[in-house]
Amino acid sequence: MNSVIDTSRLAELNRDSIALLVTRFYEDVRADSLLGPTFEAVLGGRWDSHLPRMVEFWSTVTLGSRSFTGNVFASHMAVPGVTASHFEHWIRLWTRHTQALFSRATARQLQEVARGVARNLYRGYFGHPAGFDLIASEIAHDGR
Repeated sequence: MNSVIDTSRLAELNRDSIALLVTRFYEDVRADSLLGPTFEAVLGGRWDSHLPRMVEFWSTVTLGSRSFTGNVFASHMAVPGVTASHFEHWIRLWTRHTQALFSRATARQLQEVARGVARNLYRGYFGHPAGFDLIASEIAHDGR
């Protein structure tokens, strides 16, 4: 997978730190006024069983663990009512959490991987990534 981060220079990035990131990040996703209801409608009472799958997904795409199996794209395409604002909120939260937990270099690499995932999903929803590219660029430049 070409999005795997080179961990030889990033000792701080490991499965435990990914689990911490994902746990804290999704706590804020659940509390977000836009994202929370959307995720809750899909996951309902399944958060406890789904969170470990998200840890495995992010471990796979960042560490190359290959511990995740599933079709992320198809699962997300089945979620109704997703707008460009959902992507903006999601990327802002991810950026905030990666900056809080990791060195600047590691945070940037994690943000790049997340933008790649989100860009593909955005394309799936809206047919083109142009709007996402604008959102991602603005977030990267405003430092939030």
